[in-house]
Amino acid sequence: MRRPVVLWFALAIFSSAFLFGQQNKPAPSPAEQSIEDQLKVLRQLPDAKRGEATTRLALDIRKLPKTDAKVGLADALAGLSTEGDFGRRTLQEVATTLALSLAEHPLPDKDGEPASPYITLAQLVRYEGVTVSLDAVPYRAAMEELEKDERQRASADFTLLDLSGKPWTLSGLRGHVVLVNFWATWCPPCRKEIPDLAALYSGFAPQGLVVLGISDETADKVAPFVQEQKVPYPVLLDPDNKVHKLFSVEGIPKSFVYDREGKLVATAIDMRTRQQFQAMLAKAGLASAGTQSSILSLRAEATKASQSGQLAAAEEKLKEALGECDALLPDSYQLKTDLLRDLGNLYSSEKQLDKAESAYKMRLEILGAQQKEGQTPILDIGIALFDLQTIYEVRGPSSEAQSYMTQAVMFYTTCMNSFPELRSVCDRRLADVQGLHGSELFLQKRYDEAIPYLDAVIARGDNEVRPEVLSAALTARSKIFLTSNEPAKAQALALRAIQIRAANPTHFAASTPRTGTEIPVH
Repeated sequence: MRRPVVLWFALAIFSSAFLFGQQNKPAPSPAEQSIEDQLKVLRQLPDAKRGEATTRLALDIRKLPKTDAKVGLADALAGLSTEGDFGRRTLQEVATTLALSLAEHPLPDKDGEPASPYITLAQLVRYEGVTVSLDAVPYRAAMEELEKDERQRASADFTLLDLSGKPWTLSGLRGHVVLVNFWATWCPPCRKEIPDLAALYSGFAPQGLVVLGISDETADKVAPFVQEQKVPYPVLLDPDNKVHKLFSVEGIPKSFVYDREGKLVATAIDMRTRQQFQAMLAKAGLASAGTQSSILSLRAEATKASQSGQLAAAEEKLKEALGECDALLPDSYQLKTDLLRDLGNLYSSEKQLDKAESAYKMRLEILGAQQKEGQTPILDIGIALFDLQTIYEVRGPSSEAQSYMTQAVMFYTTCMNSFPELRSVCDRRLADVQGLHGSELFLQKRYDEAIPYLDAVIARGDNEVRPEVLSAALTARSKIFLTSNEPAKAQALALRAIQIRAANPTHFAASTPRTGTEIPVH
């Protein structure tokens, strides 16, 4: 995230003391020394393990005493945590640790500017999507400074020469999607992301992508490296650092994406993976033709894993597919809702009802928003409602269930009136929901509200309602008759419920868990 004079080379326990001008540096404690040693080799870990190691270090730093050293280590870890994609949880833990460290041990301004850790934290919040609770003047000043920098980048223009002497002007590339990447040959994260940039440039160039690599080094250093690495996109030279200063680039790599109208649409404060770069380009309207195929492949792998009983692997694949869908195909609501249903079904099969409910509700929200725009088939909403219904049947009474039931009854009634071809399907669903809703209200002793729903189900009869739903409605209505001192009516309905149970034993197995529609006899 920062240049070497303040990057991880300065992550030693004395980094904060160095940054803030202290001369008497205390010796690091064993715990501090251990963390410093781990930070020095963090880049050597495989990416698959680096996120977990980073999270662990964030938690370890949080336990240290309130000192400059603690802030320095938290700041150094933050600078390393953005070199790729190690997961949102990792970034959040890192940001929380840095914010807590600064809250415990505030730092003075440096030459009239917020101290470096405040800037680091502000970058994490603005560009990495994390949240922190820090009410500090230097932090607010850092955020304001970033907003000022972003406004300047949005209107920036420059002309630089590439290695062959050809001039490139940013404003002259309107009509193209432009990715501006600041880098240097000595920078490990810069070198690591170049192959991905090269692949993206080669793949998207026919769609109008231009990648401009900008280095402040001299041609005799840059040219051999570019030739050796076979960098296919233009590399521009900024030996006087004019464009670096224009973009407020104080650490590399940094990347900026401009759409075809010249609008700045994405900023990366550090190294990015190919997928992260694709997400940035998607904001400018570029999406790979193979993106949807990749997501569908992940979905197929999840299905295969689920069928083989590898449920954890299936969950991981579906989450990966959803992540790619959000990042690369944000407008593909149909694909996303299909994936959410797959995920909800997976959780439901494992009796993880809270997670299943969350996935189903997210799906219903997306479908509802699209339906308002006339883009969602009405049956899709019906299926989403039915999925939630199955969760609430198992879980039993709740305020969430009540809210859902009201919505479901209204939906199925409207659907039957508006779409004759779906009448039979929606009528069956409506009977289920009416029975479940009435039973929920009965269990809450809201008898006056329950009666209309229960009577509607009972009136339908055996051929139109599932046995367990009808039996529950009959039992509930019988009990309400008892409360109003009408024993004859109560006995008749209770007898009918017993007959239904006897005639349909498979629906009332002893092992069947209690549900919201199965009212026990007290």
